[in-house]
Amino acid sequence: MKCNARPYNQEEPFIFFSYSHADKAVVYPIIEQLARDGYRVWYDEGIRPGSDWPEMIANRLSDSEICICAVSDASSQSHNCKNEMTFALQNKKRVITILLEEFAMPLGMKLQLSNTQNIKMAEQSWESLFDKIYSSDGIRVCQGEKQDIVVQRNLDPEKAKEAELLRQKEEEQKAAQQKLKEQMESDFLQKQREEAERLKKAAEDAARQLREAEEAERRRIEEEKRREAEERARREAE
Repeated sequence: MKCNARPYNQEEPFIFFSYSHADKAVVYPIIEQLARDGYRVWYDEGIRPGSDWPEMIANRLSDSEICICAVSDASSQSHNCKNEMTFALQNKKRVITILLEEFAMPLGMKLQLSNTQNIKMAEQSWESLFDKIYSSDGIRVCQGEKQDIVVQRNLDPEKAKEAELLRQKEEEQKAAQQKLKEQMESDFLQKQREEAERLKKAAEDAARQLREAEEAERRRIEEEKRREAEERARREAE
């Protein structure tokens, strides 16, 4: 799954979005809606090839105005997500947490998030989710030019994950079918090559046999001529 929103890489105030890639089916539509509504958002798809990953994350998080953390069981187990949340809090960033699902949150994470704005997705409609986000202190300074993009909207995390798993399964099936097709084409080409080699060898064998037959015939004729010459010489000698 690919997010349709362009990560913001300029200098105006922007939102840093922290999430686990395991939750992208839920998170990407949120990022897309933020971008569609004109909010400048940076997320890790904005890391340029060859960049130092931790340094880039730290720089963008340090430069951001607000950090939105998508919290889930997967993010609570992600070393990167925990580091980003800790860094944001230690640097006194405004933090908005979106609880994607109910799970046994580690006590340390509960303590960290106790003084942040918490939004539970299970209790929100799509519209009320963004009403709460947009009513957060200081977020309006991150609003600028709207992106004309299609939002892959799906508010239910479980359904989103099921859809993502189904999409991955379909891609795996397509890949398997493509591999089978390539294998069949490869087998067909191999059989064609083998048949061509067989025909080539048969032609070479036939040519060799023809040369041998011609050589044998030439020797037979020469032998007959030699015998005829000997017979004439014998007769003349008598």
